[in-house]
Amino acid sequence: MADCPVPVALITGFLGSGKTTLLKTLAARYGGRRIAWIVNDFGALDVDAEALRAGGMEVVSIAGGSMLCRCLATPFRRVMRSVADKASAGQLDGVIIEASGIARPSGMDRMLSEFSLDTTLSVASVTCVVDPARFLTARASLACVAEQVQCSDCVLLNKADTVDAAVLAAVEADIRGLSPAPVLRCVHCAVDLDVLAWKRQAPMDGPIAEEPDRAFARYSAQTEDVQDMERLREEITAIAPTLYRCKGILRTNQGPSGWVMVDWTPGGLDVRTFGARKPERCGLVFIAREGMEGPAQNLCRAIQQGRFCPG
Repeated sequence: MADCPVPVALITGFLGSGKTTLLKTLAARYGGRRIAWIVNDFGALDVDAEALRAGGMEVVSIAGGSMLCRCLATPFRRVMRSVADKASAGQLDGVIIEASGIARPSGMDRMLSEFSLDTTLSVASVTCVVDPARFLTARASLACVAEQVQCSDCVLLNKADTVDAAVLAAVEADIRGLSPAPVLRCVHCAVDLDVLAWKRQAPMDGPIAEEPDRAFARYSAQTEDVQDMERLREEITAIAPTLYRCKGILRTNQGPSGWVMVDWTPGGLDVRTFGARKPERCGLVFIAREGMEGPAQNLCRAIQQGRFCPG
């Protein structure tokens, strides 16, 4: 039996900042250790978890909102209770959670306490991943972005090669005004961090979100049909000003296997081979800006009606 709480490392960061990339880095670091990996996807399709499973990781997924909101209290309790049972039996060395990009993490300790999990699991660290190209604009209008930094023990200023020195300096200065946490500049989250070895000094007993953040609207189009990727690329690009994020796994007329991972951020659209294995759930997820949901809704409808099928 475990004699003390098993450490939990929480990974936060706004949509598209590089959290899943950091999980891959951590998986390489902790190879051979007994780690429970939990991925929380705001969209209805667990895209990030599928991508990690394709790379050989054993991942538990919580999809369809933020796990740090009462709207997902039931799946949070179910998944974390299962993890706590393994921890109590001495079967785990740690838990690493990728929070949703819109998560407000200040209530994490309170949620563990409310579900009587705090004697078995303890938040050891919070690492926030930041995309410098988007941070200042997002922080100006979205409360979750600042809160993620404020709750952090370490901030990764990721994608440091995508902006100039003046932007990096401005973003770093803004971050230091929010948190005393160390700021590490990196590319592809290539850092040497032992996130399970830290011990937080301040509790995360802030308020728990009672309902989904109204600043974000999510829509999904589930389909196994072959898609014309070039036509779809044009449509996603056309509605880009209305989006925060678009990602998914599709069967297309591109790539050796046909399955591709589609990932759009304001930096552009990335389409890469997913692998030969058919994903459990495929399609696209759109996270739209408040008051600008129409284009994403219409595009989801068009995809499901087969309007992007070749021929």
